[in-house]
Amino acid sequence: LVTCLWLEYKVLLYSSHLSVLTIVAETLITLLYPFKWEHVYVPVLPLQLLEFVNAPTPFIMGVHPGTLPSRRDTLLNSVSMDEVVVANLDRNEVRLASSSSKGVS
Repeated sequence: LVTCLWLEYKVLLYSSHLSVLTIVAETLITLLYPFKWEHVYVPVLPLQLLEFVNAPTPFIMGVHPGTLPSRRDTLLNSVSMDEVVVANLDRNEVRLASSSSKGVS
């Protein structure tokens, strides 16, 4: 994940625990030192801003399943997930964006 951030990819964190989203997002920011994250940073994305995952710029955003129940399919269909690195923190899984496979191992 840190490499993806250094390369300025879009990173979407997913967890059913709000505290985990915040802690992991802050830890990732800290691990970038001596560099500083200058892009979009939303550790817990509220439902009203869910469409922001379509942002054209690099980001770190956290999503709680409580914001997705009725909109999950809409979100996943509308977002170009090929451009987003998704880290499921509950399952310890990371799905790399297809566009990131050339620079991340």
